[in-house]
Amino acid sequence: MKLFEGVRVLDLSRMLAGPYGSMLLADLGAEVIKVEDPDGGDPMRMMGPPFLPDGESAYFLAINRNKKSLAIDLARDRGREVFYDLVRQSDVVWENFRPGIMERLGLAYSKLWSLNQRIIVCSVSAYGQDGPYRDWPAFDLALQAMGGAMSVTGEAGGRPVPSPAPSSAASGRARARTSISRCSTVRSRCSPTSRSTSGRTGACRSRSAPATPRWCRTRRSRRGTAT
Repeated sequence: MKLFEGVRVLDLSRMLAGPYGSMLLADLGAEVIKVEDPDGGDPMRMMGPPFLPDGESAYFLAINRNKKSLAIDLARDRGREVFYDLVRQSDVVWENFRPGIMERLGLAYSKLWSLNQRIIVCSVSAYGQDGPYRDWPAFDLALQAMGGAMSVTGEAGGRPVPSPAPSSAASGRARARTSISRCSTVRSRCSPTSRSTSGRTGACRSRSAPATPRWCRTRRSRRGTAT
């Protein structure tokens, strides 16, 4: 039996960090239903090259395996009603919108809880749900810089060099997946419902932990020491 077997996840996420994290849940046995906009779906579907002979994006397929897909217009009342019915029969809602978007769509945590008191809502965002940067959109390059990862990359004395792999996305999705495991355990033992949030900048910062003591002592980073 796999870890998340019997768990149904409604995946509203797009692009990379969110979809990769929900794919890992699917790999571990969860039933993941990817909910997409009827007008083109996840923007990642159009990203490439490479593309398969039938035109599908290899990048999209690489981070969305083992999922089902459903097109719902959440901006319309009928679409929201369909989603509400799914929430009543699901365990997790997984999303990576900017803070406030879920509320604008009529999908606030309080609304989802009213439909299903056992629902777990996991929100993956750039800078978390609170704080001065909460409304800023961001992709991996900005988050690597803001999280401090680029302070230790590149040649000594040289300029910052971003990691070619999307490190903030990897950190954020790992944290989010761990949070779902924790929430599932807590829910089964005591609490009927949970809200989990994962800020990718904080997750990226945690990966720079080996360099943190040096900075705290000297207030200077040491480029060329990344491992």
